[in-house]
Amino acid sequence: MDSKRDPKPAELELELDVPVRPARGAKAKIARTPEDPVEIALDYGPSAVSSGSMPTKVRSQQSKAPSSAREARDEDVLAGARDRAQYGEDPRGVFAAMRYVVTVYRQRTQLVNQLAQHEERLGNLRHTRDATLVSIGTQARQTTLGVERYLDVHEQLARTERTAAMQEQQYAMLEQGHLTEMRAIDANLVGLESAYQDAARDQQASAQLAAELQRECQRFDAKQKRLSIELRNVAASSEAPPPSADVESVNAGALRATASFNEALDAAKRAASIADEQKARWQRAQAERGGRQTAFARASAPVTQALGQVSQERTHALCTLARRALADEGFTTPEWAIATRDLDHQDRVVATAEAERDQLKLAVDSYDRVGLRRGVVAWGAIAGALFLMSAAVVVWRAW
Repeated sequence: MDSKRDPKPAELELELDVPVRPARGAKAKIARTPEDPVEIALDYGPSAVSSGSMPTKVRSQQSKAPSSAREARDEDVLAGARDRAQYGEDPRGVFAAMRYVVTVYRQRTQLVNQLAQHEERLGNLRHTRDATLVSIGTQARQTTLGVERYLDVHEQLARTERTAAMQEQQYAMLEQGHLTEMRAIDANLVGLESAYQDAARDQQASAQLAAELQRECQRFDAKQKRLSIELRNVAASSEAPPPSADVESVNAGALRATASFNEALDAAKRAASIADEQKARWQRAQAERGGRQTAFARASAPVTQALGQVSQERTHALCTLARRALADEGFTTPEWAIATRDLDHQDRVVATAEAERDQLKLAVDSYDRVGLRRGVVAWGAIAGALFLMSAAVVVWRAW
């Protein structure tokens, strides 16, 4: 078996020239060969540039050029934001800082309002662009169906639609149970409201009757006072007294009116108590309905949030499909050329609005914070001094 064994292959020997790091602080002398890339990098001739080794000075200048251009662009943007804010020059003195506080407050309020309006406008522009993309993507979905390079987008659309169907089914079940409870509560509310209205009408009628009987009592009271005055006058003179039948009639009428008024007053109190009880029951039913609404909103919030997220994913997938289909030369049609021009215009409008939004955000916070702080401190000191003076005047007058 040893004679049939394959001969052992010869071992390969590799020689590695590993440079040794010189000791710390030692000045090692490195011998440079003519092929050293440092010497090529220092050659400023065309051969050095064409060979792929960029000169050190050229590389440093090119690395500084983009940063310088970026800094210049940022300075221009910041200068434009400051011009738009119109906060004025940075304050130098205390009085200038106080005026600066007023200017910043007034201009910043206007800028914040403008930014809110611009955010709303930008949202509408994005919605319009996304609606255009969704329309194009819906048309391109049928055209690109089965094409291999669009399979990932179609799979994403199918996945989002399956998820949306499941979420919609779950929401429909929650909504069905909630509607069943709401119908029962609404039917109970109708009965309670009707009972409360009847009790309120009874209370009003009882109160009117009690008021009429109270006026009747007041009339009999006035008659009794007149008879009492007449009797005193008769006692002081020789005139004949009024008939006793009139006095007894007035007294009996006053007693009847008082009894009727007391009965009507008790009935009005009972009607008011019944009306208050019916109103409390109706209000409790309304509170229960509001609680069920809040519970349904809390239970359905995760489902609605998931539906919104899935809808956004579907919209994003359709927008991606639309842009890829419009950029694909294999699906170029006159209708899609028109759609591409419209979409390019909408993209430019959205980009311009976003740039203006960014400039407004910079403008809002482009004020001098140090000067503003100095002005606020000055205004605070003046307000404190005025408060102390007014307090001193009050104390002096109190003494």
